[in-house]
Amino acid sequence: DETVKIPKVYSEYVGRRVITMEWIEGIKSSDLQAMRRANIDVDEFIRNGVQAALRQLLEFGLFHGDPHAGNIFALRDGRIAFVDFGNVAYIKDKQRNVLIQAITHVSNNDYEEIANDFIRLGFLRPGIDVSEIVPAMELIWADSMGKSIRDFNFRTVTARFSKLVYQFPIRIPERFSLVIRALLMQEGICLCLNDEFSIIEVALPFASKRLLSDPDPSMRRELLSIVFREDPKSGRQVLQWDRLNNLVSLAKQARDGTSIQFNDVIVDFFRGLRRDLIS
Repeated sequence: DETVKIPKVYSEYVGRRVITMEWIEGIKSSDLQAMRRANIDVDEFIRNGVQAALRQLLEFGLFHGDPHAGNIFALRDGRIAFVDFGNVAYIKDKQRNVLIQAITHVSNNDYEEIANDFIRLGFLRPGIDVSEIVPAMELIWADSMGKSIRDFNFRTVTARFSKLVYQFPIRIPERFSLVIRALLMQEGICLCLNDEFSIIEVALPFASKRLLSDPDPSMRRELLSIVFREDPKSGRQVLQWDRLNNLVSLAKQARDGTSIQFNDVIVDFFRGLRRDLIS
């Protein structure tokens, strides 16, 4: 990713107790005035940072677990630099897929599926009756979204969700407590630079593009479940053009540093759709 800088490790100077890495000359990521003096495009820096975090979490499954302002720097050329990899964690492929699905469920206000995502991620035990949890989740998301999706604030959602822990049998898996902490840190940096920033505005295009382009069978099934709904009269599966159009429109906005071209994404989607329908 050309927008990201990772310091080089000098292997010849690395020992059992010492690691020697390249010195990073940059601006602390929370120093807005210094970035402006250096003529760095702050909004582009924010977007690059969020895209990098999303790729770590949702594409590679290997993410920086301590992304506070002292570990993230803005370089003079506009790239974002990460340092201090003493706290790095993994999440499994299946968990990554569920997270991507959960983002699209949020965009479609599919609260029952959000509750099922919590089961799949280990926040709720399998087999639990989600009928009482779904209205509570709907209230949280509705309040957090405000008048539009750009009003979404991850910190607000987290604070409100934490109250549900005392009302329902919800547990926070250790790995995801680190994910939540990392996202809160990065959102805090972004809001420090731009108080109108909304993390979901960057996450939705990224997740939409991944959902349309990922060949993983579970992701293909999830995509079909989103864009097709059963007609109550005929019982036939009907393509939901509004949902498909929403996914395509969001995916067009994705700038995730990958070499995947949007036209390729659309062609691959319809090829996969044809294959899945035939099979």
